[in-house]
Amino acid sequence: MLFKSIRIGDLTFEVLPFDKGGVEDRTKYGHYDLQTQEIRFTPGCTDEHMVNIMIHEVMHGCYKHACLEDGDEEERVVRSMANVFAEVLRSNPEFSKWLESTLKRIRK
Repeated sequence: MLFKSIRIGDLTFEVLPFDKGGVEDRTKYGHYDLQTQEIRFTPGCTDEHMVNIMIHEVMHGCYKHACLEDGDEEERVVRSMANVFAEVLRSNPEFSKWLESTLKRIRK
């Protein structure tokens, strides 16, 4: 079962499916929204795709939380993203358990 919320930095984001018909861009499988503090996803995706969607959207949150800017050097970007993502994993045991169990299913 998918986790209901995730903490990124000092904010908690609700994790919700897109509303039926609410996806205007059919190529959009996920969306991170800082203003509404929501992460949305397209239901019915494969496990492989869902892991990718969730990590992708969480990384958007990590990027915003790390206050990165265009032109930052690679090492600063990688260090900042790793630090914030490690904190996301520590702060969200439900996300970590979901990620681990989903990856185990994929490997079978």
